[in-house]
Amino acid sequence: MLKKFLTIHDIPREQAGSVVARAIEMKRTKHRSGLLEGKTLALIFEKASTRTRVSFEMAIRHLGGSTIYMTQNDSQLGRSEPVEDTIRVLSRYVDGLVMRTFEHSKLTRMWAKSSIPIVNALSDDYHPCQVLGDMMTMAERGADFPPPRWPGLATAITWLIPSSTRQCTFLSSWPLPARKAICLTPKSLPTPRPREPGSP
Repeated sequence: MLKKFLTIHDIPREQAGSVVARAIEMKRTKHRSGLLEGKTLALIFEKASTRTRVSFEMAIRHLGGSTIYMTQNDSQLGRSEPVEDTIRVLSRYVDGLVMRTFEHSKLTRMWAKSSIPIVNALSDDYHPCQVLGDMMTMAERGADFPPPRWPGLATAITWLIPSSTRQCTFLSSWPLPARKAICLTPKSLPTPRPREPGSP
């Protein structure tokens, strides 16, 4: 069982394809289960969100679990409590943590003191759940891609967003190291740089 999902590299490469395939099947069948029955997950969002929050809350409910939603203003994190103290308290009461934050180091420091699973719902450095969603979309639409008449055709992926978090996570993700990736970025936007596993 995966105990943390802080970066895309927390999923073993040999398991990544089966994770995406399972997600596609669950979507197709409108999967519901009691997998998380009796479990409560805390959602701490220091960054506001619509799609990420709703998708996590609904996914947890579809699996029979419940959620406690907090912002940094609803907890001692907004009063400069060390994250190590926060995760020690949460570990006593909830069964998992989904966190959307700024500094990625908060997640790694929490994980070092945690006895519950932690999922990164976005940090300044990584957005692994979004990239899994991107991979899922590509798999759903890529049965005949690249077209057989164009062997060796590269896959082109574009983003028009001011943050490089998603691009960096994607470029360092599991399907790409065997391929050549070229990134073109307007001068007005930061150039994404892929990160290797374990890099800051």
